[in-house]
Amino acid sequence: MGLGSTSYGIFTLSDKAFKWEMLENKILKSFLFGSEHPSPEAIEAYLSQHHLFFCYMTSLNQAVHFIFDAAAFAKLQPQLKLLDICFPCKGNLAPLLSKLKGERAQLIKHNIACVKVIVYEENGLKESSLSVLDKGLVLRIIDVGPLSPKDFKILVQLSAPLVGCTGDNSLAAALSYGKIPFYEKSPHKVSLAANLLKLVEEKLGLDSELHQYLSAKLYTSNAFAQLFPFSPKIVQEAKTLGAYIRENYSFNAVIQGLANYQLYRLQHPHFAASIDRIQIQFIQGEITLTEAKKQIEVELLKTEAIPLKISQAD
Repeated sequence: MGLGSTSYGIFTLSDKAFKWEMLENKILKSFLFGSEHPSPEAIEAYLSQHHLFFCYMTSLNQAVHFIFDAAAFAKLQPQLKLLDICFPCKGNLAPLLSKLKGERAQLIKHNIACVKVIVYEENGLKESSLSVLDKGLVLRIIDVGPLSPKDFKILVQLSAPLVGCTGDNSLAAALSYGKIPFYEKSPHKVSLAANLLKLVEEKLGLDSELHQYLSAKLYTSNAFAQLFPFSPKIVQEAKTLGAYIRENYSFNAVIQGLANYQLYRLQHPHFAASIDRIQIQFIQGEITLTEAKKQIEVELLKTEAIPLKISQAD
């Protein structure tokens, strides 16, 4: 799978709309909204004061860069003075605070007055803080432990347009929901990142803000020392790209076809036997590739009249 011309695509998520009330992580829900069962008014009150970003990354160095980009992006809504970053880092966030202490100049540049790192431990939430300025943005970095797959989707979909991604799953989720991916660069993902950039060029053009942003992050050595001039335009461009990928580069139909094929083999032995016979004949040189394809097509057409039993998960 992948986004290149020789790839089949990526697994895209459905466009099911989530709500904050659906969060399963009670600790996170209580921390953000003040209750395990928050009212719509409580959720609205939180969103009227806070930026909420989602950072699903493994490298703390890259996470620091994401934090500063999130602060730059937050300038699009200057009326919000609180910047929250949900960061399930699956480990100790203490080194992150130490790294931010060494970036005091960047914190001042981004008008961050205070940094708070909140981590869930067995006996409750533990907070560490760093004061920088007398007034400005309050940055809270929140780790409440592992997230369920559902909560992961909710946070990607409902958080701010800029999402920190570390691998195929988080990148595919961000693209599925039309988000701006801050992609954690790693040597074995260079081709995927390059192909993503080509897709942005193909759909939006070289002069698009999204192409300029991704290109700077992927290929400019000092990109993280510079403030990127975000505008509302990049948000719409990311949505356009997401829709384009879902329509043209989704691997879902192939995955569903492979699953259906295996189910037919299990549920209908005569179908499996016919396919096996065709494969053997082709391998032994008794039929050509064209003849094998035609015979398989005939067998597949027969399956249209055969009911496929699929159990639905609760």
